[in-house]
Amino acid sequence: MRRRLILSLAMAVAVAVQAALAVCAAAAVPAWTTYRHDAARSGIDPDSTSPVARSQAWQTPALDGEVYGQPLVYGSYVYVATENDSVYKLDAATGAVAWSEHLGTPEPSSMAPCGDISPSIGVTSTPVIDPATDRIYLVGAVLSSGAVHHELFALDLGSGQLVAGFPIMVDPPYPSGGAAVNQLQRAGLALDDGRILIGFGGNDGDCATYWGWLVSVPIGGTTGLSYFQVDAGHDDGAVWASGNAPAVDAAGDVFVATGNGKGDSTSDPEYGDSVVKLNASASPLSWWAPPNWQSLDSSDLDLGSSMPSLLPGGFLFQSGKDGNGYLLNGAALSDVSAAPVEASGFCSGGSFGGSVYDPADSTIYAACTGGLKALSLGSGSLPSLAAKSGFSATSSATGPPTLAGGLVWVTNYSSGTLYGLDPTSGATSSQFAIPEITVAGGSDVNHFASPSAADGRLFVASGEQVTGYTIAQPPPASRTVTTLVSSANPSRTGAVISLTATVAPVPDAGTVTFTKGGTPISGCSGLAVSAGTTGRAVCSTAFAQPGTHNLVASYSGDPFYVASTSAVLGESVTGGTGSASAGGGKPSRVVSHASITPDRFTATHGATLHLTLSEAASITVAIIELRRGHVVDHRCSVKVHTGKSCLLQVTVARLRFHVRAGRRVFKLSLRRLAAGHYTAVIYATDHAGRRSRTTRITFTIARANPS
Repeated sequence: MRRRLILSLAMAVAVAVQAALAVCAAAAVPAWTTYRHDAARSGIDPDSTSPVARSQAWQTPALDGEVYGQPLVYGSYVYVATENDSVYKLDAATGAVAWSEHLGTPEPSSMAPCGDISPSIGVTSTPVIDPATDRIYLVGAVLSSGAVHHELFALDLGSGQLVAGFPIMVDPPYPSGGAAVNQLQRAGLALDDGRILIGFGGNDGDCATYWGWLVSVPIGGTTGLSYFQVDAGHDDGAVWASGNAPAVDAAGDVFVATGNGKGDSTSDPEYGDSVVKLNASASPLSWWAPPNWQSLDSSDLDLGSSMPSLLPGGFLFQSGKDGNGYLLNGAALSDVSAAPVEASGFCSGGSFGGSVYDPADSTIYAACTGGLKALSLGSGSLPSLAAKSGFSATSSATGPPTLAGGLVWVTNYSSGTLYGLDPTSGATSSQFAIPEITVAGGSDVNHFASPSAADGRLFVASGEQVTGYTIAQPPPASRTVTTLVSSANPSRTGAVISLTATVAPVPDAGTVTFTKGGTPISGCSGLAVSAGTTGRAVCSTAFAQPGTHNLVASYSGDPFYVASTSAVLGESVTGGTGSASAGGGKPSRVVSHASITPDRFTATHGATLHLTLSEAASITVAIIELRRGHVVDHRCSVKVHTGKSCLLQVTVARLRFHVRAGRRVFKLSLRRLAAGHYTAVIYATDHAGRRSRTTRITFTIARANPS
């Protein structure tokens, strides 16, 4: 081991990996939403802290393709993608399929110039889940019109439906001789500042012409893609990392390690065999390469067989095929130079998939083909690296590690074995043979498979299946507090007001019901709350009688958040006419008469709306349909067709026009609406934006008789 002093290092007080863990530990919902748990790639499950007797809980039947990516967890479900370009949502407790979606025709393996994935190449990388939007993003190789390309998909977590605007083509701009069929999208996806980062390399065997790329795609549209190319002067560079994903620190900076080119003899590696710091748009900010990068290049000893691990003080740890460990200063990557600290030859056979850092005992656990290795990280302005005293793991524990339930979990893909290792000694505490029914005579865990963990369970992909294990006691549900406020208090009779309930911390799911004197308020029961609503539910209502009305908002709770009820809100309602904003001055019913004739008609014929107004006003007519759906994740979805039935009000049309006082007649053209029962909700708005009382009319659109 050698240690090299460099210029003074800027020491950051915040540690990105610890900050990421603190955020995740504060959330009750299980959330292993990206490769190695979080954007910092901590690889630690903060919830599985109370070990129990470890056992296999379930295993899926064969899915429709091989699973190479790490299983993801959010809430009560596990999400995996297959090489057949399909996505599965599995019940985390049983493994049952909640939904599955087939996204496209995968690339037949026979089209690839080389490789070891068969019979098809679809989704190879680990997807990423964005809890803020309730979406999962994934990249698949797709065969269309005889050509292969790569597409970014976004699916709604609840229904599995494709999000509007997707898929997006994400192939980089290949130079002459390049083609999508020569590229493999192996590195896990990263989400940073509203952009998805996608790494590309070549197929196993390093055949044909390919390059290393990092593509940055904004999640809001198809324009604005940006690209980072590895070793543009020589092909064969790569961003692959054995399936690991780019690490993102607390400032949003991205760190990747790259593979080599083809025997480069220049003095500039052009980001080959380097650790590169980039922004979210994939623009490089700084980089580092070891002095022997040309030797690594010519010997196919990729530095980028893993990704950098974030350490305290802004440091990084990088290991690769050469078996060395490098401690780098992320704030001062210094081009081609010796590493500040190097652990020479600590890893026999090379490191594939990288390492995780445990801040509890300052230990780095690194994947090595000769068995898991542990390094102790020292303190001070330039920490030391030394083999962890007394640690010795079986040579068969070769896969990328995960920390959960008090153990370090590692697979061996050759034997299909899952090991749970003591973090202090490396001794095998648990061992499971991972069954894989489609391979005759034994198990088959795909290359570099790494377990994920959440809510007391561990999940491993093996061939075409996923297996769940019980390893710890799930943490208790988090307590919540529900608050209730009114948009106008006091208000006047007939004035429409908004009641807003806020649940904190923001839950994953559940509903809010508003009550008056213990009775649910019409239209304000079972309103869904989640991260997508920022924990808020809104009830619009009016009170016909003056007096004090006792209002309460109640949150139902979900498997991870405890139910709660707000304090009683006394809404003071005075007599007389009112408005939505301040409760005075405007007639309570601007629309004194409203009707639709006929009240039953076919969409091809339409109907007539009759209004009588006491004064000129802007009129809004909202057409609402009551649709039948099914409960999914505590919400009512009209896109799901199995499970418990529910009803959902859907606004299908909204008409606005200015109307003079008196009797008025309007022709309604509702040709786009399907046959069914509808409600027209009508209200007036004056020049100050104040709303009158609401009038409701029901009508029916009948099916046209077939000709």
